[in-house]
Amino acid sequence: MKKLLISLAAMLTLPLLGNAQETLRIGDKTYNVADVEEITIANTRPTVADVLARHTEYSIFSEALEATGLADTLSIRNKFRVYEVSNHLWAGSTPYDSPTECKVKFTLFAVDNETFRTIGITDFASLKEKCIEWYGNAGWYNYPGMDKLSISTGDDYTYTYNVVNMFVRYHILKAGMKYKKLVRCYDPEDNNWNFAFGGEPHSYYETLLPNTIVKIWQPLYHNTGDSQNIWVNRYRMNNTLTNQVGTMGSEAMHPLMDEGALVRKEKSDIYALNGYIHNVSKPLIYNLDAAYGVFYERMRIGINDILHELANNDLRFAKQNEVDWLSSTNNNSFGSVCAIMPNDYFDNLKTNTERTSIAVFSSWPWRLWNNEDFGLSNNADVCLRLPSVPTGRYEIRLGYPIQITGGKIQLYLGTTNDPEKMYEFGDVFDTRFPDISIKEDRDSIGYKLLEEYDDYGVASDMEMQTHGYMRAPASYAYGTYNTIKQPVGSADELIANPKNSCRYEEGHNIMTIRKAVGMTYLEQQNDYWLRIKVIGNDNPDARRALDYIELVPEGIVNNTNYTEDWY
Repeated sequence: MKKLLISLAAMLTLPLLGNAQETLRIGDKTYNVADVEEITIANTRPTVADVLARHTEYSIFSEALEATGLADTLSIRNKFRVYEVSNHLWAGSTPYDSPTECKVKFTLFAVDNETFRTIGITDFASLKEKCIEWYGNAGWYNYPGMDKLSISTGDDYTYTYNVVNMFVRYHILKAGMKYKKLVRCYDPEDNNWNFAFGGEPHSYYETLLPNTIVKIWQPLYHNTGDSQNIWVNRYRMNNTLTNQVGTMGSEAMHPLMDEGALVRKEKSDIYALNGYIHNVSKPLIYNLDAAYGVFYERMRIGINDILHELANNDLRFAKQNEVDWLSSTNNNSFGSVCAIMPNDYFDNLKTNTERTSIAVFSSWPWRLWNNEDFGLSNNADVCLRLPSVPTGRYEIRLGYPIQITGGKIQLYLGTTNDPEKMYEFGDVFDTRFPDISIKEDRDSIGYKLLEEYDDYGVASDMEMQTHGYMRAPASYAYGTYNTIKQPVGSADELIANPKNSCRYEEGHNIMTIRKAVGMTYLEQQNDYWLRIKVIGNDNPDARRALDYIELVPEGIVNNTNYTEDWY
């Protein structure tokens, strides 16, 4: 009796001879099935590390990947469990499908040998010397366990805080994405693309270097002209601040400090079983300029960017025809994508109730950042892990659409996702508020309608902030209304075209707003969890959509020279 090991690649094209129950041919050999004791099927489709190793132009980076043991990490392709949902209903009565598996994917930003050579790296040994230079004394990086663990320049490259290991880790994202989904790229053919008035696609992602993020940015209009390029950790001085009313500010106040690493489109989208490899124009280094330059700005981070499983399972930036495998019972009258997510699907989200309906919406011209949101059903109670940011004081804001079916929310904060060990953060607020048809609602937070002010809303902006609220940004709008995409030269252009900007859209179910919850001190070495608890709402149709989190350094909030821009 024989034991056979058959690769999945061979299995896909196995020819059967005569009676399928009698003979089996693999390559040029024929076997009698009766003589085979056991057949083992092995999946040999290449993973990210395998694919990189086959590209000789990346041999130095590939050697580092192997030496650090991270090649093994990049072989993971699935959480290998079956997921179930006890409640498929959304908004009371509408059923939706749910994923039953969770794929694991990665994005690898790889540096080729030619690029390495331009900075004096010709082999693994010279790469290590550069890594010592870059990370040997990384005092700006407050990593987990730093009180007990030290950065190593030795030869145990598998140690997380070995300088080579740190270097490789910062090139790997937990979300596996093709080039066009690194951000919600500009697409003139996509009516759902909703960036307005010069707003530019950008996202922040968690890397494998503990408690660090990268910024991916498509700077369509700033410093690069009308460019379609995508950059990693591009850094402009005073980004998200302005010296003008209604615009992003003069170019003079936004000098380019570091162009960042260009994602070379023509060399990217190298596909693997569990992710994508993209070529970058220079190494990514988590240095002082990254920590306190790139990320010293108002960071607007979509809830769906935090949940990397959505990208890994093709639910982020998804169009309806891209999730037919999931949505066979999708009854959404808008024809958009909605999926009910299993409670235990995400690494960065923990549910505290058994029957919470967690929904993901995208692929429709929503008045939402990146055209998508994250929905919670009535009486939901979840803990969301915040992205790790450089140590400092930050204002935390929550962006959401105002909905008649919304409800009250209490937020909590802590370094654990145990609800009993978290503290109340901010006051209870109502996601149905303010109802702009009720003057008392507007007066209570200083909100004024378009016809009620003649200063572009500047005075009411200041009044709203004293109550902990802000208007929505002007950088996105309802997609099909959004006809003005170029930067504006003055606030007059914004105010004359209110439907192009979420800042000026008014009314329930079309208006979005920001709640400035409070200021707090965040230490990079700690994980922080934001508990979002819906209270006092027994309406089965009740729901609230969460759009994004803003983490804003105190120096940006209280800058004495410039004001925060409206974007």
